[in-house]
This record gives sequence, C-alpha cells and structure tokens, in this order.
Amino acid sequence: GGGGKKPAAQAQQPAAKSAAESAVEAVKAPLETIDAVLAEVSLDLVIANKNAPDQAVLSGSTEEIEKAAELLTSREIHNIRLPVAAAFHSSLVADAEQPFLEALAGIDFAESTVPVFANTTAGEYPDSSEEKAELLAGQLARPVEFVQQITNMYEAGARTFIEVGPGARLTGLVKSILGGREFAAASIDASSG
Repeated sequence: GGGGKKPAAQAQQPAAKSAAESAVEAVKAPLETIDAVLAEVSLDLVIANKNAPDQAVLSGSTEEIEKAAELLTSREIHNIRLPVAAAFHSSLVADAEQPFLEALAGIDFAESTVPVFANTTAGEYPDSSEEKAELLAGQLARPVEFVQQITNMYEAGARTFIEVGPGARLTGLVKSILGGREFAAASIDASSG
C-alpha cells in the first residue's frame, strides 16, 4: 500500500537534537517486517544498523525510540534498549564527524594488501588517504549495512571471518547472514571481556 509513506530504510534522518537526548533500540524481526511496521507510522528515526537478516538497531531521539518500542511491543516484536552513550549512525551524532575528520587529516593510510570493506557503503574503501578519511569519519552518522557488507565480502571471495576483541556477537551475526554457505567464522576471545 502506498499511502505516501516511505519505507523506514528510506526515512529521513532524524532532525538535529542533542545526542544526550538520544537512544538506540535493538529489534529482533525480519528486516522487511521492521520496515513494514515503521512505514505505518511517522517516526523521526533511522534504521542505524542492519545487523542480520532478522535483526536491526533503531537510532533517534529518546522520545521517538520510546514510541517505536511501544509500537513494536504492541505487535509482539521483541525489542530492547541498548546501553549506549548516543544514537550512533544517525544525524544526531553528525557534529562528531568534522572533528574526527580533522583528527584524521594528514594520516597517510597504508595501502592495503587485501580489500577492506566499509560498514556504511558495504563496499571497499577507496584508494586515496583523503577519501578513506572522509568515508571513515562519515560512518559515525550514517547507517551500518552489515548484512550487505558481509554478503559483499563473501561474494568477493572471503570465506574466513575472524572477530577480534571480547565477545562473539559479530561471529554470530556472520553465521546468521551467511547461513548454509561454506565459510568459517570464529571469535578470538568469546569471553565477553
């Protein structure tokens, strides 16, 4: 049905508000279901992370996240507030982009011997250090396309996925994304720290 409403994935970024007044909500449902439910109402938020075929994270003002949580709960869609400092990967943290870009200025990124994929474009980083810095800084305020990134990496030939750092959350997401395909995924430290 049209109704003139945009799919949530195409929804406008939230209006500028204080990052301190923002929140994120994890949602466990197929991405299409999340999109459909959010398209029914006009909420000023963004799908900030497409983590797996059946998991996403919403970012926005605390008020809008609370409305979304109420709506999702009323539809018996599992959701939970995540304990983070701000609504990352949304326009609510865009003020951090320029200072981060300035901090990256002058860094000569070494040429990679293997492809390195960006989480917001789901594609390979560009060759120039300046373009790499711009893309890296821009990722603070743009949605993460993790499902498409892992899919693109697999299609480019990646078959081994190693999670570095405490926990095994990303390893689980990779397994969910790639399903029955042939690959190996492991966490170096699954102890959660």
